[in-house]
Amino acid sequence: MGFSLSPIKSIFYRGLATNPHPLYACAMTLALSFRRSIFQPREISAGNGSPRKVHWVGGRSPVETNQNHAQHGDNNPGKKSSSGYHSLSDIKIGDVNQAYRNFHPLIAPSHLPGWVAPGYFCAIPLAQTNEYRPSAVFGRVKSCYPADGYVQNIHEMELLFPKPGNEPLELNIRQNEIDFESTVPAQSYCARLKIFLSPPEQADFARFEDVYLQYSYMPEFITRYVDLADVNEFNYNDFPDVVVVSSRWFELACEASDGQVCEKLHQLIKWNKTVVNYHPLTLENDVHTLNRELGFKHGFTDLALIEPETPAQTLEFVSRTFDRIFMQGMR
Repeated sequence: MGFSLSPIKSIFYRGLATNPHPLYACAMTLALSFRRSIFQPREISAGNGSPRKVHWVGGRSPVETNQNHAQHGDNNPGKKSSSGYHSLSDIKIGDVNQAYRNFHPLIAPSHLPGWVAPGYFCAIPLAQTNEYRPSAVFGRVKSCYPADGYVQNIHEMELLFPKPGNEPLELNIRQNEIDFESTVPAQSYCARLKIFLSPPEQADFARFEDVYLQYSYMPEFITRYVDLADVNEFNYNDFPDVVVVSSRWFELACEASDGQVCEKLHQLIKWNKTVVNYHPLTLENDVHTLNRELGFKHGFTDLALIEPETPAQTLEFVSRTFDRIFMQGMR
């Protein structure tokens, strides 16, 4: 997977601030106006004038953040048809709701709600037929024709439906199987990516924001330590599975947190999060890599962190890692 460093023409609205902030300034995040999802519960009338919420279809309550999502998986992923795809009739609406809830903390609505492209997550309402199929489906786009575009212009797509503990089911969805008259239209999502950077490094990554979005990742540039300090054993499932930490940010965070950041990164690794260490060659010699600070060394310890030197290398490794984790049955 390669990336061009030349400027590209953006099709997305820019949402990140570009002014640097000190370590404890507010994180630089995208201000988005979120559309209600197909799978979000709505308020309805209880008949006495007071509202109540719709129960989740399938009778399942939302998963608590300290639960192991994999325990809800179905170990029988079903059989493929002669076409090589799984049938939509094999998927229950309860499984769709469960998949969406599992991934909801890890994704953010894309800037273009109906945009479909490989790597994007999508919630798509389905046209109903005499054969059973769920009212909507959720998954990650593997490929589509044309290669990208608004959902109403996509003729066909391959969608990967996540199955906890198993490889995702590969579905084939054609244009006539999508319900374009649904009151809740299709919504696309990008995978959230937390990138902990020092203020000067933000400018380097901000120039690549559009590239990250094109490859289905929503970067959150963070300077303050508190965003990492708040992660604990009860909510770590809501934290992205891949996180980028720069060596310069780590040095500043250690000074501000009395070294607690080191313990927090060890905890993330224990919770099976992949930590990527951004370490550009232009750093001073006294700024050490995370491998050195955390006691890891290639060839000597079971674990050693990858150390990309540019925003493009960082994206390439993040993309390969996320793809691998997803295909192994994450969440």
